[in-house]
Amino acid sequence: MRGITMSTGSTTFDAILARDEEDQARGLGVWGKEPAQEPVHRISFVTPKSSLTELVELETVGMMPVPAVGEVVTLHDSEVTVTEVRTAYTRTDTGRTKIFTFVVVDDLSPGQEGLANQAAGSGEGEAMSGRVRVKVLLLVGDQAEIVADAADAVRPTRYSAAEIAEAVGVPQAELPGRRLSAAVGDDDRLSGWQLV
Repeated sequence: MRGITMSTGSTTFDAILARDEEDQARGLGVWGKEPAQEPVHRISFVTPKSSLTELVELETVGMMPVPAVGEVVTLHDSEVTVTEVRTAYTRTDTGRTKIFTFVVVDDLSPGQEGLANQAAGSGEGEAMSGRVRVKVLLLVGDQAEIVADAADAVRPTRYSAAEIAEAVGVPQAELPGRRLSAAVGDDDRLSGWQLV
C-alpha cells in the first residue's frame, strides 16, 4: 500500500522502501508521470579488493553484457579472469534507472607482469636511451590511456591528453591509436612525448 511506509523488520529493507517512496512522491518515472527512459549502465572493471584500482570504466544508455564469474575477458588487449560481480541500482533526479556494475578481475601473474615490464623497458626491441615506445589506447575525459607499444603490453596509465597533444602537434581527438616515444623519469612517469 503506497503512502504508508511499513516496517519489514529489516533496517536495510526499510531504508530501501523509504527511498523508493520518496522517489515516487517526487514523480520520478513512476505512475506515468514521466516518459519511460532507457537505463544508464556503468561497468567498472577493478582489481581485487586488497589493491582496489579501476582498470576500465564504460558507460552507455541501455544495458551492456555483464561477464560471469570465472569468465575470461579482454581489457585493452590483456586477458583477465572475472572473480566477482556486484551490481547496484538507483534512479537519477529525472527518474532514469541507473545501474552500476563492478567487475573484479584477477591480478596479473608474475609472468605477465614480467612481460609487461620488459615490453615497456625495451620499446619492443627498439630500445632508445631513456625512452620507450608507447601507444595511445583511448581518451577518457581529458586523460589519455597510454600503454607500452607491444602486443603483450598490459596496465594502461593515464596522462593529460592536452599535454600530449600539444607536445606532438596533434589534435586531442586524433590521439587514440597514435604511436609515440616518451622519456622515462626517475618516478617512472613519462614525459617528452614525440611521434614515431
